[in-house]
Amino acid sequence: MCSLLKADRILVPRVAVAVGFFARGLGWMGRSAPGPNHGLLIPHCRSVHTCFMRFDLDLLFLSDSRRVVRMLRQVRPWRFAFGGPHAHSVLEIQAGWLPPEALQIGDCVRLEPQPATHTGEHEQTRTDTDTPH
Repeated sequence: MCSLLKADRILVPRVAVAVGFFARGLGWMGRSAPGPNHGLLIPHCRSVHTCFMRFDLDLLFLSDSRRVVRMLRQVRPWRFAFGGPHAHSVLEIQAGWLPPEALQIGDCVRLEPQPATHTGEHEQTRTDTDTPH
């Protein structure tokens, strides 16, 4: 789990990274809306689908240097989205809770790991921990 930041401002506090074939393919599919402050980063991904989704998404396509190259808002279920030739990864968040003025095309963002918590909180993110990043 990590956080997405622009400069020193946390934009998305809880970002899971989808690693491995199944985690990348399933994403949020079939799940209820994650609510605000949650995102899913799919690395090495230029396009996504929203088939079998239960909620709309905002999609942030990022270059390999974590620069925003495309943003799509309110992507409804059963759609396909392409980030363009410069997209390297995509951040999926529930539509509508990240203010439009928070990011613009060309902005640089960074991911920072979150400190491990020992609260007994169960993470609901599908990731393959045995697959190297």
